[in-house]
Amino acid sequence: VRWLNRQINKLWPFVAE
Repeated sequence: VRWLNRQINKLWPFVAE
């Protein structure tokens, strides 16, 4: 789920560790 991390990074940059 690499793409998921990137998607979340856009919505939640603090959640994407």
